[in-house]
Amino acid sequence: MSSITPVSVDTVLAQMRTILAEGRVEMPALDQAKGVDGVKPTQGFGALLTESLDKVNAAQKNAGQLQDRFLQGDDKVSLAEVMIAGQKSEISFQSLLQVRNRVVNAYEEIMRIPI
Repeated sequence: MSSITPVSVDTVLAQMRTILAEGRVEMPALDQAKGVDGVKPTQGFGALLTESLDKVNAAQKNAGQLQDRFLQGDDKVSLAEVMIAGQKSEISFQSLLQVRNRVVNAYEEIMRIPI
């Protein structure tokens, strides 16, 4: 039976940024008119990953700010808003954590391939 250890947001963000910085791989050029499956590419994987990190970070900050405002007695912030923002940030963080885990697993698999 494996135990789940708590992971801080800052730790995961730092790990993702490290993976992103170390893993800059040039992708082969795609036909800009067609792209893949007829969809024109707009950004690379690194840019998409960075954008996702920023969105998760923004969701975490928003949830924290709403919680602080609620605790300070701001009548414009309801408990429901605080709870929903907290759940949204938690779900986005868990999704990002799963992406990180899969990227690390893929990297480990690639490293195991004999040359």
